[in-house]
Amino acid sequence: MARGILAGAAMGAVFLLIPAVVVLSSLAWIAARLLKGEGRASIKARLGVATRIAWEPLQVALMLVLVGVALTGFVAGDLGAGTYLRIGRSTLGFLLDSVTDWADPTTSESITLRGFGFIVIASCLLVAYSMWRYYGSRWGPADEAAVQSDKRSNLG
Repeated sequence: MARGILAGAAMGAVFLLIPAVVVLSSLAWIAARLLKGEGRASIKARLGVATRIAWEPLQVALMLVLVGVALTGFVAGDLGAGTYLRIGRSTLGFLLDSVTDWADPTTSESITLRGFGFIVIASCLLVAYSMWRYYGSRWGPADEAAVQSDKRSNLG
């Protein structure tokens, strides 16, 4: 397997899949805070607190996407979001192939593809677990902050 193809797929994994995991986990956090947050706080207060807590991970995801667009554009010689999306689509194709295509599994090309798939899947799972821990540790303080925010808005 050509090194350039794997390098592009790795860029897609780092600059597309990892930010996607962060964004999805942040959206899940915001939805969970709205649906299952402290019952005494208003939805507006819960949304404000959830958004403030999710803002930093969302900034990191946005920066990864912007850097990915720039880097893939420079590497490919085409500064545009189209190149970024093509590389991301190719990454997903490689990932799907690494999981489903077991034809001739003993060749070095097949082993390389499986290793790539394992690394990408393990990285995404690690990021998802880290996001779960990040948001899980902020559940109680977010309840308190939402109640306090609601009290402040009712006072003035």
